[in-house]
Amino acid sequence: MAANSGFAGFSGHRQGNGDIAATEGLSSYSITTNNRGFIGNYNLEIGKKYYWEVRAKSFGGTDDQLFIGVCKDDIDLTANRGGGEVSGGGYGFENYNNNVYLSSSSSAGSGPGQYRSGALPANIRVKVDRVNHTISWALNSGSFSSTYSIPSTGRLYPWIGSGGGTQTAEARANFGADSTFSGDLTAQTNTDENGFGEFYYSVPSGFLACCNGNRGVDSDIDPNLTDDNHPTKQFTVAQWTGNNSSRTIDIGFKPDLLFFKIPSTGNSWTVLDTVRGGTASSTKSLKLDGTDQESTGSYVALTGYVSNGFTLTSSSGSDFNTNGTVYNAYCWRANEGTNVTNNDGSTTASVSANPKAGFSIVTYSGIGSSSGQSTVGHGLDSAPEIVIHKGRNTTAGWWTQSSLFTGPNYLMQLNTTAGQTEFTGYGNLVAPTNSVFYINGIDGIGGGSTNYVAYCWHSVPGYSSFGTYTGSGQQDGRYIDLGFRPKLVVCKKINEASTTYGWANFNTTHQTSNKATFSGGWFDTGTAWSGNYDIQILGSGFKHRNNNTNLDASGKTYLYMAWADVPAKYNNGF
Repeated sequence: MAANSGFAGFSGHRQGNGDIAATEGLSSYSITTNNRGFIGNYNLEIGKKYYWEVRAKSFGGTDDQLFIGVCKDDIDLTANRGGGEVSGGGYGFENYNNNVYLSSSSSAGSGPGQYRSGALPANIRVKVDRVNHTISWALNSGSFSSTYSIPSTGRLYPWIGSGGGTQTAEARANFGADSTFSGDLTAQTNTDENGFGEFYYSVPSGFLACCNGNRGVDSDIDPNLTDDNHPTKQFTVAQWTGNNSSRTIDIGFKPDLLFFKIPSTGNSWTVLDTVRGGTASSTKSLKLDGTDQESTGSYVALTGYVSNGFTLTSSSGSDFNTNGTVYNAYCWRANEGTNVTNNDGSTTASVSANPKAGFSIVTYSGIGSSSGQSTVGHGLDSAPEIVIHKGRNTTAGWWTQSSLFTGPNYLMQLNTTAGQTEFTGYGNLVAPTNSVFYINGIDGIGGGSTNYVAYCWHSVPGYSSFGTYTGSGQQDGRYIDLGFRPKLVVCKKINEASTTYGWANFNTTHQTSNKATFSGGWFDTGTAWSGNYDIQILGSGFKHRNNNTNLDASGKTYLYMAWADVPAKYNNGF
């Protein structure tokens, strides 16, 4: 059942200083420092409407300004008025002059009314409409202001900016957890249309509380609606200790793509899938952290894929089942071993697709040239955000295409630390569509007459998320709201090369609790995993606790990929 809990607050995300109240669900602040801002820990999803209330208690001075609205997560919270009157700042209105600022140093209009120290305490109501992409406010029980435009794309979060004095400034937000504002007012029973929250004022029709129960989960993978297709039936991380005996590794579903690794030693990642296939004596494997051609050999212990997992051989010394060795495998489900011919593109492909999970495996042949363009069908219902290519019978890297890069002709290699690079002269690449992705003459994408494999993913609410974030450069670093508790998180710097290691990945099977440092590996090297990074797994996303250059350096752009354990809608923290 969806949870009437997990309401937004100012914990977990990022704030302009550390002086924020540690009570009342971290929904209040009390500061004496000028120009500080606070971001709520709840991504306001596109396609929904949200409502919350703020009670202004005191200002830091006679000229103090309080900004209330929304912001992007790369806002500078120590800038003027906590990000209030600056380019690249928040979208909010301020009390002193009743001006509205839309990520600008110039006023864009008037808010719901002026209020200064003599009018405190004051209650401000906020409506954020991510269907029509507007924001408006009301002061106390008054009418809502005119609506103002906010971004129609990207992530937005609740935001408060404070500045103008050095006395104590205090305000409390109610995202639905407490209509009394910590005992200031008499409790009311106003809820949103889903019955969630407790608000002092009536919630406008169609608007929702910022709580876990209102988070999006695709109906195809919603645990409340399906026993067979929820997140843990689509992806998991298996861990076992080898015993050199024939056995089944039970993961609860039949996988189609496996990334194998021994975390404790410096050995390569091994990639197997059902479309390329192979038998117990000729399993077809690829080395993830290298450029090697596809290998066929009996040293790989996998003997088959079964309805609840995969089987391993008892052969002495075989990979993946050596006695006493601990293994991890990242396991994705496509079409459970069934491949179909796909002619949606100009190049015929063999595809195993799982549209509900936004994942497919595609094999195809190159264009026969080092320059040109072709299309390949991917079998999904939406355009993939990530497509990872590998030439099977050529020595070439793992090329990654993404709609999150600067443009379609920008690529990154999964087996190196390099950042995105623009490639020209091989044929123009185009962003994937709902039916095809594009290939060209690059060796590793579609060049020559090589045989290729591609792994395609797109985001599915409540199960998977692919996006970018800007590094904070702070120990109390960037928070990425996913809408689910992740099982696996992958991060890679985009705009320049990473240092030493590149494609960091962390899973909650290998490490089962948050610690001072989270142990993880890197796709671009077989180096043993280590606990060098402070990354915190949360019930609705993950947060960096270290300004490491590979994960959260100031101003740098990073790609992230994440797959779920449990949707945040069902309120299960890690």
